[in-house]
Amino acid sequence: VTFDKGDAAYIEAGSSIMLQVHYNTVFLPVETPPTPDQTKVQFWTLPAGQLPDRVIYRTGVTAGVNVPPNNNHVVSTATQSMQQLASVGQTGLFVPGEVIGMTPHAHQIASAMTSDLTAGGQKTCLINVPKWDFNWQLDYLFPTGVKYAATDSITATCVYDNSAQHQPVVDGVQQQPRTVTFGEGSLDEMCLHYVWLRMDRKAFAAE
Repeated sequence: VTFDKGDAAYIEAGSSIMLQVHYNTVFLPVETPPTPDQTKVQFWTLPAGQLPDRVIYRTGVTAGVNVPPNNNHVVSTATQSMQQLASVGQTGLFVPGEVIGMTPHAHQIASAMTSDLTAGGQKTCLINVPKWDFNWQLDYLFPTGVKYAATDSITATCVYDNSAQHQPVVDGVQQQPRTVTFGEGSLDEMCLHYVWLRMDRKAFAAE
């Protein structure tokens, strides 16, 4: 992920960086060992003493998941206020700014995803994925940010198709419908809508 000139993520001095890697081996032939890990991490940092104009902060909205078998339209939704999502920075108080991107995240029986920002009763669509693909778990930054206020909120919605026709294939065998709940595995499900916020550095740092 790269940001616009003048933008940077904030990491406190002395922080530990933890990398979480998810491996998916269900598509490997039987008894085939996985490829050795080749993960690399590269950080772009500002020169010593240089500060960005704006701070990038990622937060998110999470909805619960409980999808019964043989149901092709199950909806999970959650709403969170910007007062909660943007109460960050060195004071932990609300910091105004703009939404600059989203990272929708779901697994294999998800069929659609949407996120909306509600301000003064008016909705602004942040993402709309009418046909979800498991491979689309990526970061999507907007060409233009969407300003938010403390009284605004973001609603995340995920739709699931747990019919027989929409089951994942494991070792060449299409799985049978079963109750699917929230979990880390690729055969579990999630409804995560990560939200990328951009804030003025001085407001973020309470300068």
